Amino acid sequence: MTPDRQAARSKRRQDLADAGVPIGLAGELADFDALVSAPDIVTVMERASRSIGDAAATFFAAEANFSLDRIIAAARSVPANDYFERLAIDRAIDQIVAAERRLAADMLATGQSGQQAVETWLTAHPEATRIRRSVEEIAASGLTLARLTVAANLLADLVKA
Repeated sequence: MTPDRQAARSKRRQDLADAGVPIGLAGELADFDALVSAPDIVTVMERASRSIGDAAATFFAAEANFSLDRIIAAARSVPANDYFERLAIDRAIDQIVAAERRLAADMLATGQSGQQAVETWLTAHPEATRIRRSVEEIAASGLTLARLTVAANLLADLVKA
């Protein structure tokens, strides 16, 4: 788990404990955020034929490197005016998550794991830096449905076979 994610987990645990939740239960509840990624990590593990530890380390390193957790969190708060806009937002989020899984599996194919796999993969794919910057600019400018769709498509293009 990345240092940012670990810090957020510790803060969540402390906030819950401060609110009167027993410390053991607060710790378990704080772990739920990381568990949301478990099915995706298992998918990466199976695709890459690597250990769960390698898959998790690489998944979280890729997520941190491309700020995907922040983009997905911001995407969930994009307003939808009707059913079809909500559907478009949900599909864009699904596309980002699918790209994250493929990205982590591709990074594991370098033979390394975690941050080393990310760095090796980025060196072999110089276009990724441009796409990462574009996605970060889009996210920083305030996500709208149109911007979210462009970001999702850029990330999907990055990992196309």
